[in-house]
Order: sequence, then structure tokens, then C-alpha cells
Amino acid sequence: MPKFVVTKITQTESTDLHSCAVERGMSVEEYARNLITEAVNERTGPPYGVNDPPAAGRARGVRRLSEMLSRKDMRTAEEMAESMGISTEDVDGLHRAYNILRVDGLDGETKYPQWQLNPDGTLIDGLEEALAILGNKGPTAYRILCEIFPNGSDTTNYQCRRDGEKKHVLRRLQAIARGDYV
Repeated sequence: MPKFVVTKITQTESTDLHSCAVERGMSVEEYARNLITEAVNERTGPPYGVNDPPAAGRARGVRRLSEMLSRKDMRTAEEMAESMGISTEDVDGLHRAYNILRVDGLDGETKYPQWQLNPDGTLIDGLEEALAILGNKGPTAYRILCEIFPNGSDTTNYQCRRDGEKKHVLRRLQAIARGDYV
């Protein structure tokens, strides 16, 4: 492959390379590099990832996770512990026991949604059951609990749990976990 590219460039006169580079506001080296890239792409296709749906999906997932962690309702373990009046070790223990939702980032960053607490620092009713149904998988559970509950009031699943519609929300979460169309 590279032999083809080198042959293609050496057949072009150097004055033409220089004038084309100047027209485009590039150095001769930059212009030659662009010619090489174009020639290679003509023969091999676009670079990896450009037309690669799995790579595009992974990139979307990384972007959404980063957006999720940067939301203003996300708290660190220290902030959650302070809101609940317990230690950070206790917050971690609650997470391991499926009692509190934690979202883990790719770089080791962990955050907790503030909405899972009532104003007095206690957990919203039935959160443990919801997390047990959803498997306590941070980003997925967070996304599902933040979805709008289909009751016509534009409230999220976690808000409905807070408002006493626990039975209906749990039924919906079980359907989602089974893979039912909801």
C-alpha cells in the first residue's frame, strides 16, 4: 500500500505540490500527508471507527455516562454520608446491600443521585426493592428510575415511588427487567 502512495506523490512535480499546499494554506509536508491519507483511504476505506456501529455505540455510552455523572443532582459519597448522617463506609455498605444507587464512572469516579433521599435524609420508600429488581447496575438503574412514569403526570419513576405509587412502579420495573415492552 505505501508503495502506491509514494509512487503517486513522486510522479507529481514538486512545484505543483508547493503551489497546491500554498493555495490551501498548508506546508508542503502537511499537504503531502493529506495526499497520503486520501490515497490510503481510497484503497482501504475510511479509518477505523468512522463507519463502525459498535464503536459509535460505545462512544455514545461513554458520553452519556459522563453527562450522567456531571448532573447537578449527583453527589459524592462524602456528600451523601453528610446528608444521611452516616459515614462513607456505611454509604458503601448500603450500596453493596442494594439499598442505595451508585453510578460508577470509567475513571473510578463514583456518585450517588440525591433524589434517592427524602428531605430528612432517609431513603425513599421501596428503593431497595427497585434496585433488587434492576440488579443495582448503576447507569441502567439510574436511567430507568429517571424515566417518565406513564401515568400522564410527567413524573419520573422515582418521583412516583416517593409519591406512594410504589406498587405500580415496581410492576413496571419488573416488566422492564423481564424485557417486556412497556
